[in-house]
Amino acid sequence: MFVILKGITVFVYLLTAVFFDLRTYKIPNFVHYFFLMARLPFFWPEGIASILPSVVGLILPIAVLFPLFIIRGIGAGDIKICSVVCCYFGYGILWRLLWITLCISAVLAVIKIIFGVLKKEERRFLFSFAKINNFDEIPDSHKIHMSVAICIASVICIGGVVY
Repeated sequence: MFVILKGITVFVYLLTAVFFDLRTYKIPNFVHYFFLMARLPFFWPEGIASILPSVVGLILPIAVLFPLFIIRGIGAGDIKICSVVCCYFGYGILWRLLWITLCISAVLAVIKIIFGVLKKEERRFLFSFAKINNFDEIPDSHKIHMSVAICIASVICIGGVVY
C-alpha cells in the first residue's frame, strides 16, 4: 500500500516539476522542498533502516551531476529532481535513471531537430555549438527540457520496465 502511495507521490512530483519547467524553464524550490517533506511519513512503515539509503540517494545525484552543472550542461532543478527521486527510492536507482535519461534526452534532441523545430539558421548555429563560450547566449529553442526526460526515465525505472 505504501509503495503505491510513494509511487503516486513521486509521479505527482514529476508532473509538477515538468509543468513548471515547460512554462518557465525554472522549477521553484518550494516544489522540491514540499515533496522532500512529503517523504517523511513514508519512513514510518519502512523503518529506520530506510533513512540511510534515502539520505545517500539525496546527496549522491548532487555529487555526480554537479560537474555537469558547473559547465552548464544541466540545470540545478534537474539535479534536484534526480535527488528527490533517489531520496524516495534509494541510491540504487541513480545509475539506471541517469542512463535512461541520457538516452531519452538524446532522442528528444534528435526529434526536435528532425521535425523542424529548429529553423535553417538555427541548425547552423547548433552545429557551431563548440565555438560558443558564453552558454547564456544559447536561445531557449535550442534547449532540451531535461525534466521531461527525467520524468519518463523515472517512470520507466520505478515502473520496473528496466531493472
